[in-house]
Amino acid sequence: MNVEQFQEAVNAIADSKGVSHQAIINALHDALQIAYTRYLHGGNDARVEVNIDEKNGHVTIAQLKKVVDDVQDDYLEISKEDALADAEDKIDSIKEDLSFMKSRNNASKKEDMKYLISLIEKEKENIKVGEDYRVYCPFETLSKLTASSFRNVLTQKIAEAGHEVLYEIYKDHIGELVTGTVEAVSGSSVTVNIGKGTTELYKDDLIGDEDFKLGDIIKVYIEEVKQAKDDMGHGPKGPQIKATRSSEGFLKRLFEEEIHEIYDGTV
Repeated sequence: MNVEQFQEAVNAIADSKGVSHQAIINALHDALQIAYTRYLHGGNDARVEVNIDEKNGHVTIAQLKKVVDDVQDDYLEISKEDALADAEDKIDSIKEDLSFMKSRNNASKKEDMKYLISLIEKEKENIKVGEDYRVYCPFETLSKLTASSFRNVLTQKIAEAGHEVLYEIYKDHIGELVTGTVEAVSGSSVTVNIGKGTTELYKDDLIGDEDFKLGDIIKVYIEEVKQAKDDMGHGPKGPQIKATRSSEGFLKRLFEEEIHEIYDGTV
């Protein structure tokens, strides 16, 4: 793929989600690995290897199979003869596809195909019983992985990366006051936007009969931050930020901000 376009796309997503460049690369890696494992339809026992070469713009996926004399499970194992046949068939197929590609617009794809040939040729030269053989994912299959199943996994992985960033940010603010904006008010709670996250204030978290309106700027005290799991108990759903205005900690921090002497410990 075009290296410059790839880097720009990764950086754009990272900036929009407020996460690091590497977090997006990791999300892409995990999404491809999960999507290809599902595509194989053989269960999660598959050993899938994903390599993302940012410098040259190459992305490859391979299923690792153990080379054996007597194949008992063809999902996880392969004979030396079948491994050799797989390598030769893939090399011939890619070379045939290359011979039909004339347009200069396909220069990037040609480089990807030539790179894959070099990997398969190297694999072919090292087929040994007892060792792993990489069954490389064909280009047409790699293209199919951009379908909805892959996009859904990628979106989930990027969201998880964002949740982890939020958790790391706010866990360092436990015991502190932060300023937020009221963005929703219901009969039982007040939703406060505190920058990159939100928190809910319930009646017990308010001072007396406090009544807030949309857009009000208020201070809240961060009591607890914990990483919640999704509905299936898997990856992080997002940090749960417990805040209040009615605790002793809130009043202490408020006085510390307002009265410099108390903050210094001189009163």
